[in-house]
Amino acid sequence: SRQFGDASPKGAKEFIDMSKQSADRLTKQIDDMLSYCRVDRNLPPMQAVDLNQMVRTIQMELNEKIKEKNAIITVKKPLPVLDEVHSSMLHHVFQNLIANGIKFNTNASPEVCIDYRHEHGVFTFSVSDNGIGIDAAYKSKLFQMLKRLHTVDQAEGTGIGLAVCKKVINYYNGEIWLEG
Repeated sequence: SRQFGDASPKGAKEFIDMSKQSADRLTKQIDDMLSYCRVDRNLPPMQAVDLNQMVRTIQMELNEKIKEKNAIITVKKPLPVLDEVHSSMLHHVFQNLIANGIKFNTNASPEVCIDYRHEHGVFTFSVSDNGIGIDAAYKSKLFQMLKRLHTVDQAEGTGIGLAVCKKVINYYNGEIWLEG
């Protein structure tokens, strides 16, 4: 664009902008793929993680999107402190699920609700939202690498976030699934 100045050929700026967007998307995709590959490598020692504090941090990180979409994050009851986990891995899971609950929600006031059960020594967490849900035909693809249910124009993202979530949950011998 600098090369042509004000006399740039018609469509050159558009082409350059599209090229930059594509390059930015590719960079983000590579970064996300590296995150996926590194899920269980070079981890710091496990520690106790207060999920209440983690959710508050995520809310601060997502503050701009929360305000923009007029969203509400509700925690049904105080969340537990988990022992012997990696905060960065759990942070990714909760951040991704909360962000998706806001991003793909077309309600005037999207609400993401976080709850859990603790039975027989097993925690079962739920991150639900008041969106329209996902067609059953797509459920099997939801946690696969690079599977997107929306076009790039409809929603940002690389299609890797939920695959990373699944890999993290599997690392802890857990399961992740979609209901509704």
